[in-house]
Amino acid sequence: MVQLKYRGVNYDTTQRPDLSDQPVEHVYRGIHFNKAPRHEADVLSDRPVRVSYRGTVYETRIAEALKP
Repeated sequence: MVQLKYRGVNYDTTQRPDLSDQPVEHVYRGIHFNKAPRHEADVLSDRPVRVSYRGTVYETRIAEALKP
């Protein structure tokens, strides 16, 4: 059991419900999703991904991070 506290309120992690395997349709920032709250992580690709943040473009280096 892990005892968490947020703004003075204690949370017991053993009492939280398990996440469902049923897909849930939802919208986040205009993008529609239909996925279960509990799901396996997507497989990482070794191809670079271009990300734009506040006018600056970044290119991820996943392949470099995956090297042992």
